[in-house]
Amino acid sequence: MLFAAAGGNVSSAAVSDSVPAAPAPAQHPAEHLYATGWGLTLKTDGTGFYNELMKFVLTEAGFGPDYRVMPYNRAVSSLKADEDGCLYPAYTPIMHPNGLDEQLEIGLEASEPLLRVVTHLFAQPGQKPLARLEDLKGKLIGHPMGSRIADVLAPYGARYMASLDETAKAKLLLTGRVDYISASLPDAAFVFQALGEELPPYNPDLLLVSATIGVVCRPSVQGRAFLAAISTTLSRLRENGRLAEFFEGRGISVEMHLPADRPLEGIAVKSQR
Repeated sequence: MLFAAAGGNVSSAAVSDSVPAAPAPAQHPAEHLYATGWGLTLKTDGTGFYNELMKFVLTEAGFGPDYRVMPYNRAVSSLKADEDGCLYPAYTPIMHPNGLDEQLEIGLEASEPLLRVVTHLFAQPGQKPLARLEDLKGKLIGHPMGSRIADVLAPYGARYMASLDETAKAKLLLTGRVDYISASLPDAAFVFQALGEELPPYNPDLLLVSATIGVVCRPSVQGRAFLAAISTTLSRLRENGRLAEFFEGRGISVEMHLPADRPLEGIAVKSQR
């Protein structure tokens, strides 16, 4: 089991002398940073792994820990209406993150990554994981609302059912309403653990996408200053080991999820080339 329950304090460590501390931008980002609430790991009440991670980084960057968590569509609309707006979490480097570039028709710039996520198809408990994509014909896949999985897997003849949050999506699988769900790690491990279930079977060789997650901002002076502060802070936290400590304290595999200089990988990436 790669993951344990979220929680616990992050132990302090000496800041590396070779990487300067991030300067605190003059304006607090809370008015302009929009997070897309998605359930257990990113709740609108400020709890969950992704909220813990962002609050940790914001505090280390010299900001307060507050920002706005709201439903996905509202967050995207807020970003579109705000010339200094930023969004979290989003793919970095930007690979049309959830269609944002297409929806907004504006340029977006990205921070250094906070973590790496890997997305797979998970089978029902007790069933064998998917051996090959050709076996998806006629199968029903649960996926997040707004996901592009139907486009990515279009050649394989599957059917699809959208879900509004990650816990509801997991329950679709556990109750047998779908044959598979698309889900990312580390997120899925937290969700199934909260439901008192083991992580369902999946084929690690059938990788939908492996990508890094960070913050994207509109290219204003303030947006770029905020990205610079976040990126400098993340470089420092990686070098002095505190980002690894944060992951380890929550039972997350550092080897799998600590950001690294690896390219975007997986079936979803190949489908866009």
